Amino acid sequence: MEVKVANKIVDLSKMDDKQKQSLFKEWHKKDGLRTNVECLCDKTKNVHPRMSVRKIRNHYYIANLPSSHIEHETYCFYDKKYREGVKKKGITIKDDGSIEVSKLDTSKKHTNSGIGKKNPISRNHSYYEDDPLCTCRLSSLFLTMLQKCNWHQYKPHGQRNLSKRLYRTGHETTVQGVTLNYNNLLVAKRKKQFVSEQHFVVGWGNIHDEVLPSTLDFKIKIPLYSVEDSCELITYIEVERNVYEEAKIVAEKIRNNVAQGFWIIWREPHKTQRGKRVMATRYISFIPAEQKTKIPVESLHEKDMVDYLVEEERHFKKPLIGDIKEEHGIKIRPDIILYDTPKVTMVEVAGVNTEKYLSHLSKKKEIYLQENYLYLEWLAMNGEPLPPLPSKQ
Repeated sequence: MEVKVANKIVDLSKMDDKQKQSLFKEWHKKDGLRTNVECLCDKTKNVHPRMSVRKIRNHYYIANLPSSHIEHETYCFYDKKYREGVKKKGITIKDDGSIEVSKLDTSKKHTNSGIGKKNPISRNHSYYEDDPLCTCRLSSLFLTMLQKCNWHQYKPHGQRNLSKRLYRTGHETTVQGVTLNYNNLLVAKRKKQFVSEQHFVVGWGNIHDEVLPSTLDFKIKIPLYSVEDSCELITYIEVERNVYEEAKIVAEKIRNNVAQGFWIIWREPHKTQRGKRVMATRYISFIPAEQKTKIPVESLHEKDMVDYLVEEERHFKKPLIGDIKEEHGIKIRPDIILYDTPKVTMVEVAGVNTEKYLSHLSKKKEIYLQENYLYLEWLAMNGEPLPPLPSKQ
């Protein structure tokens, strides 16, 4: 997240909590700065949403200024509608920007609610959809964490370092009363990492990876590869066989021919009959993603488009989660947003060849152009080659 204070641009995403606290404390002391923090979520605008530095029990944070009527970008972490959207998925973003999930739940009461579903005519399947096992709850949490640490944005030659970003975000994330600090979060990055008492485990993998047997019949071992180098095997994690098999069924539904992605695992303490405390696997989710950027995608065509943009060294964002924007009765969520063009470019990757879908796509295009965006469309379902990209600014 970038902000502007006293005409100086500061990238908060590159700071740890100690650095941010020191900076916020300095701003809070100065009347001219305390309520004059500008959020640069949309650099195409000349004016930006104003924010203020607040203090609660010696903790400093920035929050929206009630008197500011300028809206944030649709997928900005501080956008009111964005927060309302993830709230429907059981995720609360508090005033200080921290993430809170009160309960991860397998209850089927959420299954048919429609909450969290992307427009059904956009894709055949999506990790935004609820499934009978409710692993979407775990997926939604992870996607929200990725979006908070700005992982969905790609800048050519920029530093990525996912593990560092996730650990920072984990310190500001609480799940069922557990803060995802270093003791409770493990992000597979380097060899000699051991899965012990951590609740939340993140690793890279392939849906077709061979699992190993465990000494216990009801468990198996999943290989976890580095989130930084997908060729480097970090460790095997032992999980309950039935939970893994259920997760794999769901993964086959949503992955849309993308075999690589993130394994997301949630574990909770459990006492054996002998009274021994062990960590039992409660939920597993597989999130398909593009291999180079590690940005989640919803189809093979989206993966190809992300690959293309990376090869062409373009600056873009891939919206991961958030409520669907509605314009003139038409529900909109762009597949990709391109930022290095004279005007922001909305990118749609068309993967369905039905009259209803194409009609909806045409209406979206009309709205984008009315709102003064550039528009790029790839009719991938017709076998068309990747389209030429708009010139850089």
